[in-house]
Amino acid sequence: GNGPHSAIRTYGGPSGNDARLGFLTTSNGGTTLTEALSIAHNSNVGIGTASPVNKLHVAAADGYSYLKLTSDTTGHTASDGARIGLNGNDLRIINAESANIIVQTANTERMRITSGGILLVGTTSTTPGFSTTNGHAFHVGDASHMSRDGGVALVVNRGTSDGGILQFRKSGTYIGGIESRAGVVT
Repeated sequence: GNGPHSAIRTYGGPSGNDARLGFLTTSNGGTTLTEALSIAHNSNVGIGTASPVNKLHVAAADGYSYLKLTSDTTGHTASDGARIGLNGNDLRIINAESANIIVQTANTERMRITSGGILLVGTTSTTPGFSTTNGHAFHVGDASHMSRDGGVALVVNRGTSDGGILQFRKSGTYIGGIESRAGVVT
């Protein structure tokens, strides 16, 4: 279509507190300019919002707001790399690659989800129960493992009332359990 398909505009108010620089584009060759990116007076950058409240604020009117991360190793298509964002009210962390998601604190790995869906906490071993490795490995469709060098490896707390503590099942059918009755474990 005719007309401008992009523009850079400055916006400012009398106090300067609402001053910003806006980058505007049209959608699919239309003629109506819409602000796509905004840099506020306080250096906050907004994508999809003219009023960014953090250093980088990504907003979407349709409820799907994602940050896409790719590299030359992963590739740069829609099915490559990783995304973190909001899908409605749900926070999603998506690794499109056949690789792990790793969480670190104090520059130390604390947790990972393997590409096979195993949750590892405090270990990188998928079978810490078969070694002297400390940590927890939670498997879907396989045995979960817990291991600790010293002290108790598992604590299960009933709380304040008597009743079941553990249940054992085979094919979904109850076959036994451990419970507390009047302070006595049975």
